[in-house]
Amino acid sequence: MVNEQEIWTKLNKTFGVLELLTSSAIQGQCRSLIIYGPPGLGKSYTVEKTLENSNSSSVVIKGGCTKIGLLRTLYAYRNKGDVVVFDDCDTVLLDLDCISLLKAACDTT
Repeated sequence: MVNEQEIWTKLNKTFGVLELLTSSAIQGQCRSLIIYGPPGLGKSYTVEKTLENSNSSSVVIKGGCTKIGLLRTLYAYRNKGDVVVFDDCDTVLLDLDCISLLKAACDTT
């Protein structure tokens, strides 16, 4: 049986890694980061709090985005340290042009 302390230790480790990965994206050490999991765990909250505590220029897009909106956002936040967060923005993944834009923006070569 797992005790409460073990659960808290695992959660702190997991969200510590999420903060570390988000910080790496803010510092430009990685070009993209995909965080996936069931709703209500605190993924978005952790990312947004990490962004608030940084000097980065960032935007969080929630719910939906058009092609032109995506293009404008990617252009506006194109510099090292700029961060764009898509939170439950599944419409972007349903459009091949949007996927191509995201692939180009996240290209690490």
